[in-house]
Amino acid sequence: MDVNAPSNGMTAKFIKLADVVIEYAVYVFVLAMLVSTSLWQLALAAILLFWTARHVAGRGTGLGYLREPLVLAGLAFCTLVLISTFYASDTLEGLRVYKNTIGASMILLLAIPDIFRDERRQRRLFATLAYAAAVVVLVQVGRYVVDFLQDGSIRNYSHYRKMAEPFLFYLPFALAFAFLSAGIKASIFWIIVMISQVVLLLLTGARSAWIGVAAALLVWLILKPNRTLFMASAAATAIAALVMLAYDSPLSMRISEGVLSASTMERVGRLWPQTYSMIATSPFLGHGYGDYYGELLRQSAQHPEWVVLRPGPYGPHNNYLEIWFSAGIATLAVLIYLCARLVGQMVEVVRSSAQAPTAYFALATLCAFTAHFLVRGFVEDVNWRPLGVLAGIAAALTLRQRVTVPGTRDIRST
Repeated sequence: MDVNAPSNGMTAKFIKLADVVIEYAVYVFVLAMLVSTSLWQLALAAILLFWTARHVAGRGTGLGYLREPLVLAGLAFCTLVLISTFYASDTLEGLRVYKNTIGASMILLLAIPDIFRDERRQRRLFATLAYAAAVVVLVQVGRYVVDFLQDGSIRNYSHYRKMAEPFLFYLPFALAFAFLSAGIKASIFWIIVMISQVVLLLLTGARSAWIGVAAALLVWLILKPNRTLFMASAAATAIAALVMLAYDSPLSMRISEGVLSASTMERVGRLWPQTYSMIATSPFLGHGYGDYYGELLRQSAQHPEWVVLRPGPYGPHNNYLEIWFSAGIATLAVLIYLCARLVGQMVEVVRSSAQAPTAYFALATLCAFTAHFLVRGFVEDVNWRPLGVLAGIAAALTLRQRVTVPGTRDIRST
């Protein structure tokens, strides 16, 4: 009789339980990561705890997926930024910011390619991201209703601007589900969700998010040409904009100014040169993550011509400059490689996948990445948490594609 059999049986049961807990914690995280801080933090803690316990119990087996280049690049990026917090002027503040941003991405990048290896779980994650689009619509409409009941009117568009980020992120997944939906009722539901998202996104006044949606739509049309989609999206956006322009309000003035207003260019024209000047004092190591505003205040004392735009923390309105400033040029190079790798791998999955859900999941992931990081992240300080989700999905889809395409090597279970 094998004395280790009961122990092995218990280990297998625990690993199976851990997989289920991590899976559903990821669903909670992707639903809440841009809406509810306490909820996503709770989900993240569960993911980290059970992922660690799972691999301790399994004695490190099943970690071969970490050799996937996209995962390696993501982990290298997250690690380099973590190291930079230790030479920031305020290490504790840097670690606090890291924990809630890039640190969260690192945990998702470890968990998603590990747990979401099979088609069934990938489709459930796809569905969760799509239905999250409907959830954020309900949340935003609820905010409008509450404000109207309390104040007798809705507030200025700037009060609702933070919700532009979840609208921008989840919209491609809702669009993908609209194409995959079977039946008139499902199609109507997803059309309503997408129209609601477009209208509510316009109401936020977030012009960089408008550009992000346009860029994502362009990527979609390049990889999946569809004349009906182009005409419908253009018509819906034009109608919504015209309706809003008909009312004399700060939002109508913002729309009429266009996406590249004088105020936007002035802000960038001030922030970026100041950031370049600070980078020049430490271009290779950076100044440490999480203390851009503090460093700006310190160096602005020696540069009276610099302008501090507002009291309270903010970044350079460019995620790439933020990383160069914080962790140096080598970390920026790793980030650029990570972005290029993700784009290349998702284009390959879209073009080579024989399964429509997989192809559309990859396409939605690519469009969300384009809108959030490649476009809006170039002119705004966007949240880093979605990076781990998108890179994790891209790695998981790539790993499964290598199994389904003959002649490729599976590194998941080594």
